[in-house]
Amino acid sequence: MNIRLIALDLDGTLLTSDKRLSERNKRALEECIRRGIYIVPCTGRTFEGIPKPVRMIDGIKYAILTNGACIQDAETGEILERRGLFWEKAMQVIDRIEDFTLMYDCYIEGRGKADRRFLDTLECYEIRPEICRLIRETRDPLPSLKDYLAKKQPLLDKTNTLL
Repeated sequence: MNIRLIALDLDGTLLTSDKRLSERNKRALEECIRRGIYIVPCTGRTFEGIPKPVRMIDGIKYAILTNGACIQDAETGEILERRGLFWEKAMQVIDRIEDFTLMYDCYIEGRGKADRRFLDTLECYEIRPEICRLIRETRDPLPSLKDYLAKKQPLLDKTNTLL
């Protein structure tokens, strides 16, 4: 069998439970690349949300991001394909859930956006500390995500809701 591409998830697959790339997995990826096999990280994250040790592996050329909404050239940063969600749909979701104790956010052009009030209270959602850190590192805090969407009217990569 001639394997030409390996597309793999990060969380629960490539990364350890504490979200790190093991040396063994790194060596395996590098060996695959050496053999001419494309390694394509596939994730719900944005490119900057991929741990740096994975991003820095020489030879990773592409990444499938935000649950498939975006395909990015990992070497140049060029967006090769984007299939987004219209901002009006996100507003409909927010309108339905904003009265509940839920955290929600949106990914727009490769960056997470969330209400500051959610980012300041992540621990109330019983999220593990390393995930709280990751969320805060990959989201821009806004006074109001809803106001931002109404003003900018962007194409969204995805939305998240945490119960």
